[in-house]
Amino acid sequence: MINNKGERVYIQRRLYAYHFINDGITFVLPVLMASFYFEFNLNWFQTGLIFAFNSLATIIFQLIVGYYTDQNKSKYF
Repeated sequence: MINNKGERVYIQRRLYAYHFINDGITFVLPVLMASFYFEFNLNWFQTGLIFAFNSLATIIFQLIVGYYTDQNKSKYF
């Protein structure tokens, strides 16, 4: 449980920044898959793995944040 308001604000800002970056990558990554294919000499399977691991990381992070917010019962989360 977070008792310090400064600590709560610190965590919220980090979560907001991660959410902004993650959503940006989620929308941009499929567009960049062709560039990965040609620039880094990857095959389509490897570029698909990049997208799949990004989606997996998103799911895992959402579970962790959901658990955290359920434990702290803050109206701001």
